[in-house]
Amino acid sequence: MRGKRGYLKRLTLCVALVLSLFSSFSCKNGLIRTEFNLTGPFDTVSSVILVTEHQGEAKHYQKLIEEELWRYHKLYDIYHDYPGLVNMKTVNDRAGETVDVAPEILDLLAFGVDVYEWSGGRVNIAMGSVLKRWHEAREISSHDPDQAFLPHGQDLEKAASHIDINKLKIDHDRGTVTLADPFMSLDVGAIAKGFAVEKIAEKLEQEGLFSGVLDIGGNVRAIGKNEMTGKAWRIGIRNPDPESSMLLNKVEIEGRSVVTSGGYERLFLFQGEPYSHIVDPDTLYPAHFHDAVTIIATNSAIGDFLSTALMLMDMEEGRTLLASFSGCEALWLTDKTIHTSEGFLSYQGEAKP
Repeated sequence: MRGKRGYLKRLTLCVALVLSLFSSFSCKNGLIRTEFNLTGPFDTVSSVILVTEHQGEAKHYQKLIEEELWRYHKLYDIYHDYPGLVNMKTVNDRAGETVDVAPEILDLLAFGVDVYEWSGGRVNIAMGSVLKRWHEAREISSHDPDQAFLPHGQDLEKAASHIDINKLKIDHDRGTVTLADPFMSLDVGAIAKGFAVEKIAEKLEQEGLFSGVLDIGGNVRAIGKNEMTGKAWRIGIRNPDPESSMLLNKVEIEGRSVVTSGGYERLFLFQGEPYSHIVDPDTLYPAHFHDAVTIIATNSAIGDFLSTALMLMDMEEGRTLLASFSGCEALWLTDKTIHTSEGFLSYQGEAKP
């Protein structure tokens, strides 16, 4: 077996690989390329490409990916209980109490605290009480447009009195989490998928996978380069305009991640106006700075965070934040106009090792 080589939201129309809709494999240069899809984890469709030396390796990695995606999905789920499992919903349900949790939850929440600080409070996993109001409005309004509604301003203000992230207490030594405010709740949607994808990619690399791509609902993480061709993986950035079949851009990456957030994801209409799931902590209403933001990052968790953070900032503030993360680049789509960071352009040609 070869050694490790390199590092590497309902609608997923931001960043995607063009993959087959069924499991398949092909051979070239003594290597085997396997493709498969999985529906369910993180409420999305996942598409995976594996390049291995033996079909048995591909089966092993496929099993690992499926098991790990479901495991992280259940751990980070804030809506459903699972028999015998303490997950994020358990933490929220037991707000005001101290809860013993898995290390994967401790690590995610610690990352969430870091994200809050890095973004100046723009990305706040403690905004669950506010986001819950928007989730309810989206679910009802999407299911029955005749019953569409917006959360009442007073309800949002009341919910916002319970989003102080300083009341999230994490004790790594004891393996516990406490929400000191009994009316507080967490929503890890801005970071959970990217965090899980990075952990899974790292585990695959540790077990010897040297070439592949995970596309988990548009959160793309490349492992190495495409060893079938000897070139970088080519990723298409789709146009959010449903009337356009043209890609916004194409990038070539090796061992990196490409993540997009967009205001058109999981939106609903009220009186003909769209309302997205990305909520501005200042206004408590969906943000309107950009149509979409794509991030190229060395780490999928960082890419997931930055794509959301930049959606919640004007471009000048976003460029400042982006510059503090080495190796990260961005593409903004604002009023149908594309803007990019200077380094983003280098990924449109041959990707650098």
